Amino acid sequence: MRFASLLVVLAACGTPDGLGLEVDDGTALRGQFTHDGVTVSFDVMAEGALATVDLAVNETTYVLTMDHDQRELTSNGFGAIFAPTEREAFKALGPALMNHHGPARVDELPARALERTTSYLAASPTGYAHDLRQIQPDQPTGDLQPVALGDDGVSCRDNDTGQVVRAYWDDNGGSWFADLTMGQCLGTLPANGGDYDCIGRCGPACGSWWAASAWTQDCYEHDVCSYYNAASGGSSDPNCGDEFNEAQDDWLWGIWSGCSGSRNPLGC
Repeated sequence: MRFASLLVVLAACGTPDGLGLEVDDGTALRGQFTHDGVTVSFDVMAEGALATVDLAVNETTYVLTMDHDQRELTSNGFGAIFAPTEREAFKALGPALMNHHGPARVDELPARALERTTSYLAASPTGYAHDLRQIQPDQPTGDLQPVALGDDGVSCRDNDTGQVVRAYWDDNGGSWFADLTMGQCLGTLPANGGDYDCIGRCGPACGSWWAASAWTQDCYEHDVCSYYNAASGGSSDPNCGDEFNEAQDDWLWGIWSGCSGSRNPLGC
């Protein structure tokens, strides 16, 4: 008897955490997740280094395609602006998937693509419109020296040794640089309410126990730019919008590129 593929079908199989999977076989992940009355439908397909993530919530769709080897990324929310309750549902989906799969399976491409995508959407600023975006990194991945300004590719940074790293950014006042400590705890900025602990980590503040932490140059430069400018609004911010865009590929690929590190190395 030949098996072309093993398809695990868990139709209408809900779990206490609100996760219901229809397909979960290591190459495809399809189902729904409900959190506080908000239902997120997801359909993830992976083949080799290619992955496609389709999401739907409250009649709004978001599609992301990625080529892991080439680091090419296309995302389109068709102008969607996700409500706070929808972003909370995206945020809760990651730990629900982690609890269901366990550490042994969370790094499968479909699961990691879904977790990274929903984590990114969960942290999108209030009022941010997700339009068509295409990314072809200017730099390869690895432990690179930063350029003065612009996209540094997915450049890993060591967060466990108290390393002082120079950040470069530009804003409406000109071009700047600053030397801070990777992972430094800057606390909450009253001007915009942002949490600037664990600077350099891709994602807000120090993250969560269930999410692997990527530490990269672009995420560091966005954090520093945002701190000095009290930025808000993601890519629409007049000072740090370009730094926000340059960090998107780091958020999605930083873990796969070997940029992982301790979640909160300096004990914020």
